[in-house]
Amino acid sequence: MLNSRGYGVQSPYAYTFLLDVVRQENPYYDYARLHSERTYTESAVDNTEEVDKLLFRISNFVQPDNILVPESWVMSRDYLSAGCRKSAVMSYADKDDLCQLVESQPILDMVCMDHLQTAYHIKDRLLSRISSKSIFIIKNIRQKPSLWQELQTEDRARQIFDLYNWGIVFFNPVLTRGKYFVNAFK
Repeated sequence: MLNSRGYGVQSPYAYTFLLDVVRQENPYYDYARLHSERTYTESAVDNTEEVDKLLFRISNFVQPDNILVPESWVMSRDYLSAGCRKSAVMSYADKDDLCQLVESQPILDMVCMDHLQTAYHIKDRLLSRISSKSIFIIKNIRQKPSLWQELQTEDRARQIFDLYNWGIVFFNPVLTRGKYFVNAFK
């Protein structure tokens, strides 16, 4: 819980990520437009606007060339692409579809997943395409805590952020290895 405001974080990168992305409260340039375009047909698979704003900030912070995102995250795709306009945002329907997308990309910059089982089943394929810029964003990490623990022990996972129901993993080898627990985000 102490990490949620950046206290006790020794890594400058993690500190910046916590304060400027996770805990950022100031509105960004596209929030008003995205809010006005948001369709409020809430379903079980859509992310909340709060989560979509976090995804926007992550995309803006990382500046990925490609983003793989579940097909069911309809509004999230708009937020991710608005965060980094140069990104190619590609949707996948299921694990097999994700495998095909992974195989078609020489390097994965940002991969968003609905749950850990997706990551677990194709972990080797995903990890074979990571670079120093790669980041995984995983929803519902509490459904399979043992899989989340296993992913955290991966040697190439450098900085891991546990946002209770969301997991964020950075793979940049120059980053100091660390795990950060955040009780809430803005």
